[in-house]
Amino acid sequence: MLATRVSPSISADRADLSPDGEFVSYIRNNTAPESGWDLYGFRLAKSGREEELRITRQRFSADIAKIKTSPAVFDQAAGKYLVAFSVNNTLYVIWHDGTAPNGGHEPQAIPLTDSEKEASFHRVRLNPRFSNLILYRHNPLHDKATDGASRNLWVIDWTASPLKPVQWHDHAKGPHMLWTPDGQHVAVDRLWTEFKLANPDGKLIAGLIPTSIC
Repeated sequence: MLATRVSPSISADRADLSPDGEFVSYIRNNTAPESGWDLYGFRLAKSGREEELRITRQRFSADIAKIKTSPAVFDQAAGKYLVAFSVNNTLYVIWHDGTAPNGGHEPQAIPLTDSEKEASFHRVRLNPRFSNLILYRHNPLHDKATDGASRNLWVIDWTASPLKPVQWHDHAKGPHMLWTPDGQHVAVDRLWTEFKLANPDGKLIAGLIPTSIC
């Protein structure tokens, strides 16, 4: 059983365990009298006495339906866990100590230019070894016929400049996807198979398009 030093009156959501099994991150409501929700986490300690860390201080709205999180991944060079999360249609990355990869003290926004950039996110997943991130969104059209998960999957190297999302799949029907531990492959449900997206050095495969893989 996992336990943190948090009041039992606290509400938490979207708890994620890092791929190495040593860090838990989650969204929870801030301790009164402070309002709003923020991203928190803790390392799994062998002593069983885990100290909770506050990762963000944004006081997000109590409506967390459109906040999505990715399990944290450990960056060997930085010696920190990186967390990716989205709020509505904006994507962010932040270290577990509350600093950002760009040196700031707030979550670093990752600007995207894909054709669905106005739609809110449905799922984001960091690569456990490299700087790639795979994502998909809610359908940008809000009616009963098309609302829900988009059919498109996008993959990006979030450290690249200029940042250019690559459309990897265009008929996925909203699968939930996971990177494999080697950081080169993605496994998806509903398609029930595994695909190679990156080379051994972490670079996305050149010319990556849906028809080249499916």
